[in-house]
Amino acid sequence: MTRGALLRPRGHSIGMPPARDHVAVLLYAIEQGYDPVPEHVVRLALSDIAAAGFDPAARVLLPPSLAGYEWRGRVLQLGEEMPVGEASYLEHAFDGDQWPDDLTLAAYLRSIRDVVLDSTNGVCIAREHEADRIVVCRRSNELRGERGNDYVVVVFDPGIRHWTAAWQPPEGLALLANHPWSAVSWLRVPE
Repeated sequence: MTRGALLRPRGHSIGMPPARDHVAVLLYAIEQGYDPVPEHVVRLALSDIAAAGFDPAARVLLPPSLAGYEWRGRVLQLGEEMPVGEASYLEHAFDGDQWPDDLTLAAYLRSIRDVVLDSTNGVCIAREHEADRIVVCRRSNELRGERGNDYVVVVFDPGIRHWTAAWQPPEGLALLANHPWSAVSWLRVPE
């Protein structure tokens, strides 16, 4: 990845971003060629990413595998829209059994935050559809369900300031080479 290729989050012009915008400071440090990026800059950005959550206003089409399940007192219908965080939980933790049984939506979201804040995680910047994503991954360990896999992967979009995905891909970290991502640049690899 070329250092100057990173996109700035919306609302930021060229120059040093506000110090309290830790994600923008991280992207700025990368753009300026800091190698390695200071660990405190990474940690502060990760604390903002952990707090971001899924966009509460974003909605996605119900994954077809979830049609017919009962959720919040009603039967889910093919073609309906639902909040992205709920869809991710139902697809990956509930139906996909990637997380342990009986995990609630709140516990699923907390587990994602914990992965982002864990000091053993890996962090990289990956280009996806002409925009940069911050990808955080950690060994699944206690989060691995019956059909779980070796790593939990969390994708954060700096442009919208929210998580866009969290799951345990079957291909593990090879996902970063096979997904529609390009120019993957590791800030730190997972332990």
